[in-house]
Amino acid sequence: MFSQKTLQLIWFYALAALLGVMISYIDLTVSGPQVPALLLLASGFLLAVAQPKIAWRLAVITGLWIPIIRIVLLFSTRSTLLIDQIVSPFLALIPTFLGTIIGLFFTKNFVAPSLKRH
Repeated sequence: MFSQKTLQLIWFYALAALLGVMISYIDLTVSGPQVPALLLLASGFLLAVAQPKIAWRLAVITGLWIPIIRIVLLFSTRSTLLIDQIVSPFLALIPTFLGTIIGLFFTKNFVAPSLKRH
């Protein structure tokens, strides 16, 4: 039904979504932004190393869960919305894309040359 490559891409998209949901849950439970930022950085790095051709898509899928869940929670509590409460969760995309860029750099300069030698 699906080719091997399509199944692999679906698996990576599902993994990125699962990581995003888990990190957004952690973001809601911890007090500071350091732990979620580090987890987003690491997940962006690992997904970019694993699938460099679709790394930016995986970064978007992973990083958008924090803003989605935060905005849903803001609207569901029916509290007074401030613009920074809506815009600030989108800052979660920064460590995700930073990790992706580092992962792509790592893949291009360290992993790909070692594969060409063999």
